[in-house]
Amino acid sequence: MKIPVIGIIYIVSLYFMGGVFLYSLRKFALDRLAKDPAKLGKTLFLFVLVFYTAAALWTSRVIIPTGDEPYYLLAVKSLTSEGDLDISNNHRQGQWKTFMPKTDKLSIWPSLRKDGKIYMEERALFIASITVPYLTGEFLGVSLCMAFLSSFLIFLIYRYIIYSGFSAKMAFGISLLVALAQPMITMNSRVYHNVPGAILILGAFLVLRYKNNNPANALLSAALILALPWLHLNYVSFCAALFFIYLFTYRKNVKIQAFFIFLVTLDALAFLAYRNQVRAGIDMLSGRDYELTWHIYRTLSALFFDQEAGLFFLAPVYILSLTGFFSALFHDKATKQQLLIIFLISGFLISQGALTAFGGGYDTGRTLIPILPFLAVFLARHFCENRFRIASNILLAISLTIGFFMSALPWLAVNHEKGNIPWLPTFLITGREHYLFIMLAIALFLMAGYFKKSHFNWR
Repeated sequence: MKIPVIGIIYIVSLYFMGGVFLYSLRKFALDRLAKDPAKLGKTLFLFVLVFYTAAALWTSRVIIPTGDEPYYLLAVKSLTSEGDLDISNNHRQGQWKTFMPKTDKLSIWPSLRKDGKIYMEERALFIASITVPYLTGEFLGVSLCMAFLSSFLIFLIYRYIIYSGFSAKMAFGISLLVALAQPMITMNSRVYHNVPGAILILGAFLVLRYKNNNPANALLSAALILALPWLHLNYVSFCAALFFIYLFTYRKNVKIQAFFIFLVTLDALAFLAYRNQVRAGIDMLSGRDYELTWHIYRTLSALFFDQEAGLFFLAPVYILSLTGFFSALFHDKATKQQLLIIFLISGFLISQGALTAFGGGYDTGRTLIPILPFLAVFLARHFCENRFRIASNILLAISLTIGFFMSALPWLAVNHEKGNIPWLPTFLITGREHYLFIMLAIALFLMAGYFKKSHFNWR
């Protein structure tokens, strides 16, 4: 593959201008803006938006839609031209050439319906949400829309870190780190549901956890929770946790609880009816995506440690979130925050490991985007205590360097499940697992988080 020199120069220039802006901000305005977290948050959002938008102009040219992206785009085309989500005829007519002109053949998964129709099932909300951007600019328009949503997610992470008791400066720095490291740096403009899913999950959690318990916020958080299954069935585990958090938050208001349960029941019935309709009587949970596997340790290891797809491998700075988590768990007087996060994400991690299609094998770190905000809070905890400074700076530098190269050469972020380096762990190829390395690494960080005394108590 020829390396596009002009494109690399473009990304280098983008990083250079971004670096100049951040240096000038830190030198002349950061202290002043930090006194007003709202203004600093707006500055962060605008910077990331400009950066992601400029990067999307490059990414959308060098990477054609991959994975499920072509099918989402075909579904949008079907929805806008025919009023349905059946993509079988669009595929037969080769309509993918609208956004993939050089692709002569696009493989399609076997139809689950006897009449040959192929629907996108529970992804209806995501497809509907990208309809207007597609009509505006087709693939590029959708990519720019995703860049906007990614920027908004970074802003929400910033607000969450502040709500957790950290300073505006710390929140700014950690949010910027999340934005420039894997997987956000390469997935920010890709046409997938993970970023919108993370926005709905974090948004519902913030409203329930930190906003006033009034009817308006009750309705808003309920709407965010009820929307999740329509984005992807993968988020049902978050729905279950948020359901109980919702009932606990409004435990003193029986009317709101009853109304929420009523809405959940209607939403579940509507979702099941829709799914049954588009699958034409086929079992609700049939298909490869919902086959159970007992190799949960292997798929979770792939998500975090695989040399091609592992979050901790391609963004090792996130390993520091383990020390932040255990430091907070063992040294804070109140552990409600940590236990609440465990409750929220544990079902998601179990489903990632126990269901075959939810494990490793995706674009690097894409499926873990919904839990990045919670890892970011524990990262803030780690850096706030300023422990292991040399090791932390090394992991930080490695993460940002990998992020830079994968934004300059975005096809590197596509996981090919080959594991080309023999002595590095890969959990997608049987016999190439290195569990001892992982066990020792985790043990060291957990011990460090436990034995290092802490003097910080968050909310």
